[in-house]
Amino acid sequence: MPFWLLSAGMKAIGIGKSFFGWLRSLSPQTLLILALCFASAFLWLRGSHIAKQRDRALTGLVEAKRGIENLRQASLKALDDAKANKVRVETQYVRIKDNAQTAISARLRSELDRVRAASHQGGADATGVSGPADAASDPFGRDRAAIVHDAEVCTTNTVKAEGWQDWYAQTLAVSRTPETP
Repeated sequence: MPFWLLSAGMKAIGIGKSFFGWLRSLSPQTLLILALCFASAFLWLRGSHIAKQRDRALTGLVEAKRGIENLRQASLKALDDAKANKVRVETQYVRIKDNAQTAISARLRSELDRVRAASHQGGADATGVSGPADAASDPFGRDRAAIVHDAEVCTTNTVKAEGWQDWYAQTLAVSRTPETP
């Protein structure tokens, strides 16, 4: 602020003569000390304001770092939980697959034994296997072994298809969401 403006303002409110008279009575060294005191007070106040802004910024930075660390920890925990859930689900899938294969194999042996036993008895029975074909009734001339083979193939395919349908239904029933403690 220009000195003349300060002087005009002080004269307007009535303290101009006494203040400037007092100011003129001071030695140059005293004026220099007074100017340095005012400058240091101004700089101290300005520095205090800057320090408060810096402290606020540092506090915000510390809180942001804490938030980032919390987010990182939560992400790592979620990743660990997802891996554990994947292992749990895959273990259940393997168990279901093994049980399904065992069940299919046992049922297949049972059904094929039933078809073979019925084919040795001759004639039609509960399996639906007919007796030996007559040349006149079977234009392709298939014999009993071919018919039994066809019945075995159909039985095998049916048992496998039903078994894998059961497996698929069981795998759909496995919960893929993480278990909560």
